[in-house]
Amino acid sequence: MGATISDPIITLLDSLPKARNDFFKFRIILECACVAETAINASQAERDEISRLHEQLLGAIDKENLEAASLADVEFHMAIIEASANVVSIQVARSLYDLMQKGVQKSHELSKENDEIWRVLARQHDDINDAVQARDGTRAATAMRQHIEYQRALSEKHFEDKSREQLVEKRRAWSAQSV
Repeated sequence: MGATISDPIITLLDSLPKARNDFFKFRIILECACVAETAINASQAERDEISRLHEQLLGAIDKENLEAASLADVEFHMAIIEASANVVSIQVARSLYDLMQKGVQKSHELSKENDEIWRVLARQHDDINDAVQARDGTRAATAMRQHIEYQRALSEKHFEDKSREQLVEKRRAWSAQSV
């Protein structure tokens, strides 16, 4: 089922800026609701798993291991969704796992040469984890929203920069043809 849902969405996200923005909005709807539910109702074992994945993510960031950080990041988010115990949300999220992985990898790629972005991402994950561990659903949802909005802004800036680079290349090609 995952490929049935995610493959066409991946194509859409790669070709249409509005679709990328809509995917971030979808993640806000899904993940903010799930993290609030998780913060309130998760078992201690689920909280421990979320915390373990959080520490794994921070360790990978410290080692500047982009691949391990991306995997731990997605698993952190998936553990939160799964701990919400909403079987529909879990199925939808699992169906979109590859898409989430691609989005997280892109976010990490955009930040790999910028230590401040890494620090911001780490602090955001700290805030999410702290709120879940404190059983504060409102604070957890707010932290998740801020985190996903930050990722959306990174993505938007990346695609804007990419578009500008393409314009410069076109100008150079036109100039070369004129000479």
